[in-house]
Amino acid sequence: MDNTISILLFVLGTLILVAGIGLLMVSLLGLLNKDKAAARRRKLDKEICIYGDTTIGTRKYQQDSSTMSPKDDPYFIKHNGLFAAVCDGMGGMQGGERASALCAETLYKSVINRGSVIDDPCAVMKDAVIRADRSIYALTDENGQRMRAGTTAVAAVISGGRLHWISVGDSRIYMFENGVITKVTRDHNYMLELMTQVEQGAITLYDAENHPQAEALISYVGMGGIKLIDEGSVPFSEGRLCILCSDGLYKVLTDLEIESIVKDNQNNLRALPRKLVEAVEARRGVRSLDNTTVVVIGYGY
Repeated sequence: MDNTISILLFVLGTLILVAGIGLLMVSLLGLLNKDKAAARRRKLDKEICIYGDTTIGTRKYQQDSSTMSPKDDPYFIKHNGLFAAVCDGMGGMQGGERASALCAETLYKSVINRGSVIDDPCAVMKDAVIRADRSIYALTDENGQRMRAGTTAVAAVISGGRLHWISVGDSRIYMFENGVITKVTRDHNYMLELMTQVEQGAITLYDAENHPQAEALISYVGMGGIKLIDEGSVPFSEGRLCILCSDGLYKVLTDLEIESIVKDNQNNLRALPRKLVEAVEARRGVRSLDNTTVVVIGYGY
């Protein structure tokens, strides 16, 4: 009898010990998993940079809109990379604001909320701006009159070691690598047609550069049938930067000035958009300032 009780007590003690060890192991595994998750977040923060900033300038209304993929969405980052868009609206007090916001929202929903892997980012973004064009063209005011609003659009998806982009209007995408900035997009303004005339010998370069309508847009989202949609895909390796901006940036700062600011802040990308915007705002009083929006995307910083 005493032996039986002793055996039972031994078994019970063993079971309690095993259970305690099991609970301890579960706790340790939980802590280990938390540490791994925290390490992954720190690694993600270091490797993936996507930041933006904006200013209203000296205008009465903010008609720029921007959107970007969340840094804390590991599924999207793993399967589709990074996404950002900048839209610069036009068309009266409310028209431009509504147009740019609608276009940015359409792009965001098409890219981020699709819930599946994007096989052809350019096709997805191009389809989004075509749909936004129809919606913006149909916008009406409180009196039921068509608003004649519009917006530019530049959008980029960085995935699989490549920068996939689309462009409508005169907002820009720049690439920065090895201390040099390069314009990826072209401006869809009347200057394109004037340069064709220059090449044909119909007018001089001086005539083109000084034409009063040289900066007038010939393609934009909301015109009811977009005339030009540029798209492309270029290599984007670790250490490169992609900069999306509205024309408020490059119409105040030269490309060399932009390049210099990027060089000085390439190791602090969180501050870079603000530094670019501040450089624009520093010209306040010297000239009128348009709305200016900047979004910076980078890997490996």
